Amino acid sequence: MRAEIQKEIEDRNLKDKVFITGFLKDLRPVYADVDIVLLTSHNEGTPVALIEAMANGKLVISTNVGGISDFVENGVNGFYFDDFTPEPFVNKIIEYCDGKIDMKSISEKARETALKEFSIERLITNYKSQITNYKK
Repeated sequence: MRAEIQKEIEDRNLKDKVFITGFLKDLRPVYADVDIVLLTSHNEGTPVALIEAMANGKLVISTNVGGISDFVENGVNGFYFDDFTPEPFVNKIIEYCDGKIDMKSISEKARETALKEFSIERLITNYKSQITNYKK
C-alpha cells in the first residue's frame, strides 16, 4: 500500500509531516523523532516494530493482521483497520495532525501494554512455565 498512501499524503499536502521510511536496522533515533508508526502489511505474526513503538509511547496504526489485535486495543492504545485501503490510515493521520486524538492517554496505555505484555521478565516467566508444563 506504500504507493497509494504516498499519493494520498501528497494529495492532502502532508508531505512535510509524514515520512515513509521502509526497512531500517537501528530504530532508536527513529523512535526519538517519530510520532506515528504505520504497519500496512497483509500478513504478520506479532510485529516487534509495533511493540517497540508502543514501548516508546508512539501512536501505532496498523492493518488487523496476525497478532495485532492481541496487544493493540483499537482506540485505546493504538488503532487498527480491517480495511486494506489507504483512506482509513490517512484519515487517522489527519485526526492526529488536527489534535483529535488523545495522545497522552494512548501513549501511556501503549507504553503500559508493551512493558507489561512483552517485558523480559514476562517472557522468561512464560518460557519457564511452558518448560514446566511440557515436562509434566
